[in-house]
Amino acid sequence: MIVALLLSLAPVSAQAADAPSADPSWSHIVHGKDVSGNRFPSAVAIGFAAGGFAQADCSASLITPRVLLTAAHCTEELGIPRQYLLQYGVAFVGNEVDGAAYYGFENYKPNPNYAGGGLQIRNDINVIVLEEDIPGAVPTWFNLGSDADWDIDGLVDADQAVVTSVGYGITSSASQDSSGIKRFADLTIDTTDNQFLYSDAQTNPNQAGVCSGDSGGPQYFDPSSLPAARLQTGLDNGRSVRPQQWGVHSFVFLDNNTGANGDPCKAASGSTRVDRFTDFILEQVDGVYGTTDFCAINGWYTDLVCDPGCDEPDPDCVIDTNDDGVVDSEEFDVVDRNHDGELDEREIARIGGCDQSGGAPLWLALSGLLAMGLRRRRA
Repeated sequence: MIVALLLSLAPVSAQAADAPSADPSWSHIVHGKDVSGNRFPSAVAIGFAAGGFAQADCSASLITPRVLLTAAHCTEELGIPRQYLLQYGVAFVGNEVDGAAYYGFENYKPNPNYAGGGLQIRNDINVIVLEEDIPGAVPTWFNLGSDADWDIDGLVDADQAVVTSVGYGITSSASQDSSGIKRFADLTIDTTDNQFLYSDAQTNPNQAGVCSGDSGGPQYFDPSSLPAARLQTGLDNGRSVRPQQWGVHSFVFLDNNTGANGDPCKAASGSTRVDRFTDFILEQVDGVYGTTDFCAINGWYTDLVCDPGCDEPDPDCVIDTNDDGVVDSEEFDVVDRNHDGELDEREIARIGGCDQSGGAPLWLALSGLLAMGLRRRRA
């Protein structure tokens, strides 16, 4: 029998995919590693803080300095009224929840078609808006399913889809006091469907997996994990070297036939595909910023990484003359004419010269971007 368990730390129940039944679960990255330094800075914990009390119940990821992606069941299956979630809900920033800085919720929007809590799990995606920007935030790009994004299904079919799962959950179903620490593990994506990415712990390095409290946490794909030939082909096709989020942890399967010995955290997991909910996510981001140009919102224009998925031409892509996705020191020195280590407006305006196709000069488009504060609306 296969049972699907939601991954928040609250006692909830739901059914995933074609699972026949589901039970409550208190399920963390299993057989993973503690995060040290400033790795995976866009991954945060979410929970509650009041009167000196703090508790994390789920994980999440920053896609802008104020906007988080997480699972819908992280708010909808807690049994807590919305007014209290908004009053006491917070995002914890750091490698441990204890002593971490936290930032309050201003709003949250689960997908209106979310189904869980005894029904088949569907549309398990949620957008949380914080009351303020997180200082020094390093958001992640998420896969929009655009031509500039890596082809998830193609990489899965080629057995080259390895993601890094990050979360603050428990380390096993028998270790309920191990949550609140940011951990990570590499997982293979074995199969996909229209809504989920599936990973069998038995195919993962060290049989790693996700567990309760990891719900809503990110699965990151790093193009540098690809074989050199496929990476170069991707770069030739205009795909970015920037890591991108593919999934949001949603549930685990308890399958007595997998050798998991009844431990759902050692079986298989399903994560919601963010590329299937682009319109929903963009609508929420536009409501906050009045734009959905993530390169403008997150300061990725002229950050020395070529982003072919930007709404406007990224000057970094022109500077990157060897087309390896990043601007190295020699390429940078060519355009940094006063050699002050920064690109000023005048230097950016010179990048690319004139468009020989007869269109508007690239410098004109770029200087227009600067004049508009690098904030352009997605069509």
